[in-house]
This record gives sequence, structure tokens and C-alpha cells, in this order.
Amino acid sequence: MINKTNILHVTYDYPTGLTPYKTRNIEKLCESTDRIFNNTILSLNRTLSLRKKMLVHDKIIAFDNFSLPFSILFKNYLRRTVNEIKELNDMHKVELKNIRVIHAHKMSYEGAIAYEISREYGIPYVITMRQSDIKMWKYRPDLRGYYGRILKNAEMIYLVSPWMRKRVLEWYGKKINNIDGKILLLGSIVDIVKYRNNGQGVRRAYGDQKKFLSVFKIKKNYMKIKNVRRLLSAVKMARERNPGICLDITGEGNAVDDVKNMIKKYRLEAAVDVKVYDNRNRMNNYAGDYECFIMPSYPETFGVAYVEALVSGLPIIYSKNTGIDGYFGDDIGVKVDPFSVGNIADAVLRLSRESAQYKENVREFLGKNSLDIFSEEKVAGKYIESIEYILGAGR
Repeated sequence: MINKTNILHVTYDYPTGLTPYKTRNIEKLCESTDRIFNNTILSLNRTLSLRKKMLVHDKIIAFDNFSLPFSILFKNYLRRTVNEIKELNDMHKVELKNIRVIHAHKMSYEGAIAYEISREYGIPYVITMRQSDIKMWKYRPDLRGYYGRILKNAEMIYLVSPWMRKRVLEWYGKKINNIDGKILLLGSIVDIVKYRNNGQGVRRAYGDQKKFLSVFKIKKNYMKIKNVRRLLSAVKMARERNPGICLDITGEGNAVDDVKNMIKKYRLEAAVDVKVYDNRNRMNNYAGDYECFIMPSYPETFGVAYVEALVSGLPIIYSKNTGIDGYFGDDIGVKVDPFSVGNIADAVLRLSRESAQYKENVREFLGKNSLDIFSEEKVAGKYIESIEYILGAGR
């Protein structure tokens, strides 16, 4: 029997019975490396309630974690959370003595937990950096020094998108020796085969209509992030120059009526439609109806939907300095300022005129297997190699 390396994952973003709405990005990474590692997941559920729930299933321990917003009383939160994990260790639900590496799936909270456990138990840790971490650097200057110590002592810093490297180096490049040397780009796993569309780029006839597509979870807490108001404003502005432009917003959630009311407010009932699709209705089943995929969200940690759109043959409109920015060239999509309605409208007009060329570019892009960087084989292989490198460096 092969002795597998024990990895402890600390995350607020793992789907469990307490948090079923979370995306599967971290879950996919753990599942894809189970053949090499024993992955134990500590799934924390941020709550304002002092009543605790805990669910334990196999190697997944999910529990409620009291935490105030905006890192208020951060040190108290951190001390309490680390003590809760120590209690799990005493109860033998987590065997810290057997853990070889801790993976903190964000820096500002999970990274702090990993740092404190590492200091006490001598366990090396790695960190995944996300958009929200960089936001914390800006709004919590009192914690910047502490965040610097977390980064300095991390064995590896995974970035989900290329644009983040510049930000990390701007903030800490001069303060932490060789920080660039332990940065590794590690995107999310996307099932490329599942989303592949044999009819890539084939558009059904809709007369003079130029139909655009946006797909996301239509939930109340997503409306601001998905930039719905500016998206609708941009469509309205673009239609002043091309009345054939239309938009379908697809997804499911508790804010469908809110979006429909916003559409009425902007008097776009004839141009914008909300289609309630569940997760089983894959984008490649209906992508042929559209000119382009558009989602000018901010902030966006990664955005699997952009990759799904490309695999389905659609060019993309996406936001700069967030999400997938930096992965692709400007020949398969248009990068916009998510805070500029005019800039988003210009991108819509450009794709309405040039979608045929952009779709041809996407076909050539896919023909080169350029999206394989997000395949399970590539992402999991890169991750496994980095962990083995850390453990082989004298540990």
C-alpha cells in the first residue's frame, strides 16, 4: 500500500451540508489529487450566530465559525478559530501530528489560521491568493504587516489568475526576499470535454438580432458582484446605436424577480430576457444562439463560466484586473473597465460587428488545445508537483 501524504485544507469555500451553495473549485482539486494525497478538509462556515453546527463526513469536517464582517475584532476571531481546531485535534477528528502540509485557500483568513498553526506545530503551509485578499490589503492597513508575515513564511503562493502577480509584487515585492520565486499560477479545474461543443460558433438565424449571453447564479448577494446594473445600462446604451442588440441572462437563484424588475426599470423588456436554467443545462447546449458571452463582473476570483463559453465557441467580454484577465490574448475577447458603462457598451458594439472574426479566432484557439491549462491533468499535475517539491526540500 502506498503511503499517501496528508494534506489539511482550510477553507470557507467548500460545498457541504452547511454551505451547499459554494462552488466546486476546491472540491475538484481535492478529488483530482486523492490518488496521491490524503486530503482532509476543514470547511468553515462564517456566521454571526453563536450557536454551532458541525458535520463530519469521512475526511470532511464542516463547522460554523463565528466571525464579524470586515475583519472586525480579527485577532479575537483568529484566536478562537485556532483554539477550535486544536479542540478538533484533541478529539482526534483532525490529527495535526500526521499532517505534512496545510493548504490555506485564501490568505486573509485561512492563511492566518495556517500561519498560527504552523508556528505552534511546525507544519509547512501553502496559500491560494484570491481577489478578496488583495482587497483586504487596501482596507486593513493595520493588518498589512501581519499579512506580510503570512506570505513570507508560506512555502508556496498559488495565484488563480496572472493579473494578481503584479499586485502581490507591488505590495510585498520589496519587503519579502524572493517572494516572486514562490509564486505559482494555478487556475481552476474545468472539465473541458464536458463543455466541448461540436458545433462551435454556429449561430442560429435571428434576423437582425445580435444576441448576447450572460450566465451566473442569480442570487441577491451576487447582483453587485456580477455588475448587473452596469450591464443593463451598457445594453441600453449600445441599443441606441444598434437596436438589434439583445441579452439573455440565464441561471437560477433567489433574485430572478429582482433582475426582472431592473429590466423593467431600464425599459428593456423587449431586449433583455431572464431564462431560468439549472446547472444541468450546460452552456454548450445553447451557446450557438449567441454572438458572445458577456460578464463584466467585479470582483471575480476566476470565472469558470468564461472558460465554458470559450469551449462552447463563444468570444468573451470580461473585466480587467480581475477573474481570468491575463490568461488570454485580445483576439478571442474584449477586456473592459467594469466601472465604465460606456466602455462595456463599446465592447458590445464591437462584438456585434465583428463576432464572426472573433468566433473564427476562438475556433483556432481551441484547435491548439489552448484551454488544456485548465484540465484536471494539467492543474492537478502542477499542484502535486509543487507539494512534492516542498516536501522534498529537506522536509
